[in-house]
Amino acid sequence: MKHLIRISAVAAALALTVPASAQQKTTERGSMVGVGVGLSNGSAFETGDRSNLGFGGTLLFVPLNIAPNLRVEPFIGWARSDIDAIPPGGAGLSNPGEASDFTLGAGVFFVQPVAAQLQMYAGGRLGLQWQSFKTVGAAPDKFSRRNTLLAAVGGAEYLPIPRVAIGAELMIGYVGFGDTEFKDGATGQTFEGAGGSGSVTQGTIFARLYLF
Repeated sequence: MKHLIRISAVAAALALTVPASAQQKTTERGSMVGVGVGLSNGSAFETGDRSNLGFGGTLLFVPLNIAPNLRVEPFIGWARSDIDAIPPGGAGLSNPGEASDFTLGAGVFFVQPVAAQLQMYAGGRLGLQWQSFKTVGAAPDKFSRRNTLLAAVGGAEYLPIPRVAIGAELMIGYVGFGDTEFKDGATGQTFEGAGGSGSVTQGTIFARLYLF
């Protein structure tokens, strides 16, 4: 709910910056290029925990409507978290340290208006995700890997005024884990672990501003 309130506030602020004449022009010819921000329920990985596998964190979109019903949308995402010390008896929890992930990719969608101010879209996203984790201490251990994410996506966006859209999407994806590289902080030795695969569902809420 807090994320939805933040997105609504951003959309309202953006709406105030759009002149009425520009809004009318956008309504007549359609919007081609925009920028957007999305908040998702994914997050950085923690060593020993693969429950958060999505595009996670805050995402920046660049929607490019190259045809009336075709959208190409590059995106970039980044997330970081500090993991507190494990309490006594906390077996199975991740080690304390710093975790982060960086994602770069693009999506392709078929867009279909369903009402005067509402449109739906469906398609897919492909992204590369670089993840890292570093434990705390004078000689920290370091983990890193690169994953590939391929997802089917469906969503909807509502335009309360021309140029400004708020909406949500659901993603069902496949994750191919890269080999995990581990560096022992005490000895400086580097080891490599096997990769794997997984699946994920993820929701994202967003606001988009169409520039022209």
